[in-house]
Amino acid sequence: EDAKRREQVETRNQADQLVHQTDKLIEEQGEQMTDEEKSSVDKALTSLKETLASEGAETDEIRAKMEELITASQAMATRLYQEASAAQTSEGESSDTGDDEVVEAEIVDEDE
Repeated sequence: EDAKRREQVETRNQADQLVHQTDKLIEEQGEQMTDEEKSSVDKALTSLKETLASEGAETDEIRAKMEELITASQAMATRLYQEASAAQTSEGESSDTGDDEVVEAEIVDEDE
């Protein structure tokens, strides 16, 4: 009984952390989200919040709602990461000055 209760409390804590992280992600990256991504994440986030608000929610139900939210937010995060990587790659290519010429030099010790 204690182990089951502890598992339930830990799952709720993880879900609360996920809600907080997702809220923060939306706040910071919301303008970069597509309408479809925002709708999907908002729907999953609201569903998880409602489940957490219900005192009688089962651990499995909370986990299922967490998975829905993780899946929705990962799709958005993956796209944002790919766009950032592509921007850095193209930025790196455009800033290449082509000054790859090797200059040979000889070190001379004047004390000898």
